Amino acid sequence: MVHEVGHALGLPHDARRSDLYFMGDGFRNFQRLYARDITEEHKPTFSVENGRILGRSRFLTGNVELFDLRRPSAEMKIEGSLSTESISVTVNLKLRDNAG
Repeated sequence: MVHEVGHALGLPHDARRSDLYFMGDGFRNFQRLYARDITEEHKPTFSVENGRILGRSRFLTGNVELFDLRRPSAEMKIEGSLSTESISVTVNLKLRDNAG
């Protein structure tokens, strides 16, 4: 049920740790949820990335712009190039959304 509610809140599948993440591959080994000897590090959870999505869900927070239908944009410019003499480059990143 947690897996399907996650979808209803906008979460995608996250199969990187299907044994641990609620949004894994159909959440196999469901009985582990009820194991008495489960350790803290093996308790089912959401991935950090899915947690971030939930943190911005229009269903769970009050400060989301409901009428912002424009996609954000990203522009990246790399200055310089890597070589045997230079091991760094400058990266300029310009991000925009409806607010600027």
